[in-house]
Amino acid sequence: MKGLLLKDFYTLIKQVRFFLLVLLFMALLPGTSMAPFVILYAVMLPVSILGYDERAKWDRYAAMLPYTKKSIVLSKYIMGYAGLILASLLTVTAHVVYANIKGSVPELGYFYEIGVLVCIALFYLAVHLPFMYKFGVEKGRLVFLALTAVVVFGLMYLSDKISKGLMLDPYDLLAYIIPVAITANLVSILVSIRIYEKKEF
Repeated sequence: MKGLLLKDFYTLIKQVRFFLLVLLFMALLPGTSMAPFVILYAVMLPVSILGYDERAKWDRYAAMLPYTKKSIVLSKYIMGYAGLILASLLTVTAHVVYANIKGSVPELGYFYEIGVLVCIALFYLAVHLPFMYKFGVEKGRLVFLALTAVVVFGLMYLSDKISKGLMLDPYDLLAYIIPVAITANLVSILVSIRIYEKKEF
């Protein structure tokens, strides 16, 4: 597993080094304007890795190595979670530091927004990766675009209901979507492993 993670890490550094630096810079900017982009892209790093693996025919080579297909799939999810954690920590740290510099107290609403963004990012990962393993990177990207549209309209609907007082308080809502996001990822991992184990290289 360690070898697989190192391979993915070196792939990212080599292929998207400049963009990762830009992502890091945006994560350290105060405020929430860049946070959605940083967090959602960070959690989708496994998609970039899968794209490079597909072009390099990595799966055929990996089949000759002493790695189980389960480990290969899990390494992609771990990279996604690592990117999500790092991006979230950087944006939160930047917000706290900036608030201290101004002599103010960090807003509680900011942490709620980051929590919601993290859950949305987890949903992206949970839905997207099984399709990537099933249909390949190019067709999987179409699923990503469709999923983005669904999420955007869904959030608009939820925001409208919350503003009209027809649903739970947004802070209470977060307590419900966290376990749902975790469950979705557990199911996603099992599905991705099952799909990958049936593929022939």
